[in-house]
Amino acid sequence: MLIQGIQLRKNTLNIYLLTMLIGFAFGSILLLVMSILYNAGIVKDNEYTVAVVGTLMSLILFFAVYVFWGMSEINTNFNKFIGFGMTRKKFFLQEMFSSYAFIGISMLAICVLYYIELAILKIPFYRQYVYEELFSTKVLMVVLLCVVICAPVFRMFLGALLLKYGNSKGFWIIWALWMVGCMAPGYIHDIIKEGPQNGMQEVLFRMVMAVIGVPKPVWILLGLAVLAVFLIISWQMIRKKAVE
Repeated sequence: MLIQGIQLRKNTLNIYLLTMLIGFAFGSILLLVMSILYNAGIVKDNEYTVAVVGTLMSLILFFAVYVFWGMSEINTNFNKFIGFGMTRKKFFLQEMFSSYAFIGISMLAICVLYYIELAILKIPFYRQYVYEELFSTKVLMVVLLCVVICAPVFRMFLGALLLKYGNSKGFWIIWALWMVGCMAPGYIHDIIKEGPQNGMQEVLFRMVMAVIGVPKPVWILLGLAVLAVFLIISWQMIRKKAVE
């Protein structure tokens, strides 16, 4: 059943891999052009450095496609597969299993591209420049592991939201969640740095201070609990959704 889900969605993996290759090629060509322009004196920078731009662009483009394509794909797959008689439980399990399989393969591909780019930056042309480490190998591996664990859950959650509330209302709900996710860290940072200025900030400040000292194993358990909650909510939305 689960392997069948991968076979039914194999085009999705091809899109992910193609997206990463396009991003990698774009970033690599951009770095090459900038280096050539710097050698020609057109780009003037006293601290010109080279970095794994191809890997970075590959990651950025992949996540953009993964989020937006993933949300609409769940909507499309639901109406197609449920319409042909697949149970909601089977659909949900296949979506999660194939999503984990595809993102695991995709992150492995990112690792391969990263080491390829490191090798490219060691050729004589690039060795004349200072190498700027955007992220260490250890940090990259930790980030990719977190992505593999978390991304499929959030893809399912966002897709279920879009499925339940439709393209119009669902888009605004997702946009609101996105804005909260973007603005909340900066808002909390300002409160910690400058201190609370009102009652609501005082409560938020105390909550943040209370969780900062939480041991790492507890954070991991809390993170897994949050993912479980998102999965349960996603299943409930899909379980009650009718085919359109």
